[in-house]
Amino acid sequence: MKKGQWIALGVFLLLIALFFVFDLHKIITLENFQAQREVVLDFYADNRLLTICLFMLVYISVTGLSLPGSSIMTLIAGAIFGFSVALVLVSFASTIGASIAFVFARYLFRDLVQRRFESALKPINEGVEKEGAFYLFALRLVPAVPFFAINVGMALTPIRLWTFYWVSQIGMLAGTAVYINAGHQLGQIESLGGIVSPMLIGSLVLLGLFPLIAKKVAELDERLESSTALSVILDKRLWRIFLLGVSSGLPWLIIGSGMSAWLTDEGLSRSGVGLFGVIFVAYTVNFLWAPVVDHLRLPVLGALGQRRSWILLCQALLVLLILFLSLNEPSSGLWLTAAVALAVASVSATQDLSIDAYRITVIRRDEPHLVGLAAAFATSGWWTGASLPGVAAFWLADDLGWPLVYQGLAVFMLALTLLALFLIREPERQAAPRASNMAAWFDSSYIDAVGEFFRRNGMKMAFTLLGFIFLFKIGEAFLGRMAIVFYNEVGFTNEEIGTYSKLVGWWVTIICSLLAGFISLRYGVIRVLFAAGIAMAAANLLFSWIAVAGADTRLFALAVVVDGVTGAFSTVAFVAFISEYTSRLHSATQYAALASLGNLSRTLLAATSGILVTQLGGNWALFFIITALMVVPSLLLLAWIARRFRMSP
Repeated sequence: MKKGQWIALGVFLLLIALFFVFDLHKIITLENFQAQREVVLDFYADNRLLTICLFMLVYISVTGLSLPGSSIMTLIAGAIFGFSVALVLVSFASTIGASIAFVFARYLFRDLVQRRFESALKPINEGVEKEGAFYLFALRLVPAVPFFAINVGMALTPIRLWTFYWVSQIGMLAGTAVYINAGHQLGQIESLGGIVSPMLIGSLVLLGLFPLIAKKVAELDERLESSTALSVILDKRLWRIFLLGVSSGLPWLIIGSGMSAWLTDEGLSRSGVGLFGVIFVAYTVNFLWAPVVDHLRLPVLGALGQRRSWILLCQALLVLLILFLSLNEPSSGLWLTAAVALAVASVSATQDLSIDAYRITVIRRDEPHLVGLAAAFATSGWWTGASLPGVAAFWLADDLGWPLVYQGLAVFMLALTLLALFLIREPERQAAPRASNMAAWFDSSYIDAVGEFFRRNGMKMAFTLLGFIFLFKIGEAFLGRMAIVFYNEVGFTNEEIGTYSKLVGWWVTIICSLLAGFISLRYGVIRVLFAAGIAMAAANLLFSWIAVAGADTRLFALAVVVDGVTGAFSTVAFVAFISEYTSRLHSATQYAALASLGNLSRTLLAATSGILVTQLGGNWALFFIITALMVVPSLLLLAWIARRFRMSP
């Protein structure tokens, strides 16, 4: 080694020695924190910024020097700062510290190791150059692998520092969230014996599942042929689909959970909030104008391409409508609020037509393996748009008020519009033949699309498919429509709702949506749908438990995690299922019609959810049991479909 390397190694060893000589390792213990907990919490209450800076400095130093204690500090962070703040602090501190350890190990040892074992390391280096990010991500998902070993080991490979940083931050996020959630319980108990709580046990079980998740992600299906895992995941088309998914999901926050919370704060009744959901009927009937979006060329904007022009027009209108919505108080103009919300739903439903058509046509016919992954990225994007901005919205609503929050969401929608303008490319598509008159256009656009579906599947199978699509999401829709009302009535604050329902549910859904894309590819969409349907029913029963137990944040977090997992798998498989039964010739119109049928039960019927709760006398536990049973008819139809194709569910 060179002189500078020897000096750096000496400083490194000196710092480690000082750490143990001064017994600093005895300070970072759960026992010490429990003894000083009240003092630490009082100091944090009086000096928030200083406490955060000191914690970040110590955490980065511990991880950067590969010292023991980072796991304990993660637990302590959950107890001091709470889940949401701790997640942000630890996520950045751990990644920065890991990057420092990475740089330090690379400076000291990489050249030496590479020269000494050049021939033996050659295949490893080639593998890292091709799929290093994927390997690192899989390792980060497994908390059983010591992180300092990953930092040092990856430093000896050719992987770039920036790639190491962003993959580490994303890969460690899931495990970090589980540790912080477990640590959050330390702040609510009086003794170490109280650590063994149901939620902590659930957290440890979830930790045990991460190796299985990593293994499933690693087992790419042979049908990917010559495509590598990394090249598939980094396909720009998939990430453009993800971006459009964010744009598609945001309006559901605007007129869904956000509007429900705003109306509840304004004093609207449960039945009123539930009936307000009738505006979502726009998503049910958008197939009526699907051929217009498919074939009508917009003036001026049409130069951008058929799909891009409609997407950008809808996004621009959404920005204006959200701003207008923020200027009207529901308490003083409920009907006007409802009218504007209906306009948002209508424009958003039109945007979905173009986005779905883009997703279907941007994947070529010779790439069937990407259909499920496109559905996974679309679903991940949708949940990102519907959930992640909601974290900020619910955090800020109590302090700023919903009007200012909605104005911020309008700015976010504007940013998405600008990104779509510069990043989205028009997909290649076959030009539709020009109709000689309106009657011929109507026949080729509407009548033939319906007739082709029944001819291709047969009458019996076609009606069975329609019945399944209509029934599958009813229970989930009833739960989702009244979820915010339920959270408020049980006693959760807006901040808790934003943290657990939005932030926790988001990362669970993102990871599981992408995982669902690979699993559907391997095991088949029908099998995944059947398993997801059963899991959805079980998830609904957890909410019955909350109704009985009360505002228990530990149980709330568990229910959100389970609901996020089942919702992600069911949604990805459902979207892929509909896409498989969509004709390439009438892709936009048929997909819109089938998706609208699925939305019919989720919007029109679910609008009576508030009435059902009222009729049950506010018995939320019984309500969620009923929603769990709603999935049974659809599973019976799915079993018949599976037998028809000689596939056991």
